[in-house]
Amino acid sequence: MARSKTKLACVDTQVFFWANMKKSPPNDPFAVKRAINLFGYLEENDIRVLLPSVVVAEVLVTIPYADHLSVMSKLQEDWMIANFDLRVASAFARLKRKFLDESGKRELKRITEGSTKAVITADMMVLSTALANGADYLVTDDLHLLKLAAGEIETMRSDSIPFQPNMFDDE
Repeated sequence: MARSKTKLACVDTQVFFWANMKKSPPNDPFAVKRAINLFGYLEENDIRVLLPSVVVAEVLVTIPYADHLSVMSKLQEDWMIANFDLRVASAFARLKRKFLDESGKRELKRITEGSTKAVITADMMVLSTALANGADYLVTDDLHLLKLAAGEIETMRSDSIPFQPNMFDDE
């Protein structure tokens, strides 16, 4: 009997940060619990977590430089880290080219309204990393990234897995 291919989920910064740093944003007190619930689902279903190097960089910004080596070592131990290599660069270029003509520029502006060029670039780097590495899912709560990913890859949000907060939770 043939063994099925292990599924791969590329995780964006927000959801990874909430699940692993245990900090919810003030306007979303259950973000940590939803993200932890989602990571539990991924593990229970043998779905490997792929972290783009740009996500690692965004996480490292929140950690003192003296701790970077130990944190990076732990990340590599626990997750599959994907570098921005030539395959990812090619996927990035393909995505970016979709928005070069006038109608593409209008579409990109509509999708990413309110976002900065730097954030859009980082989002496209995450998406292209997922695509180039054959991820089955992109896990993000970023609305702009969800729109960019439409038609490219199946997406999951932290609330994709049913979660019932306990009324006694302090978060």
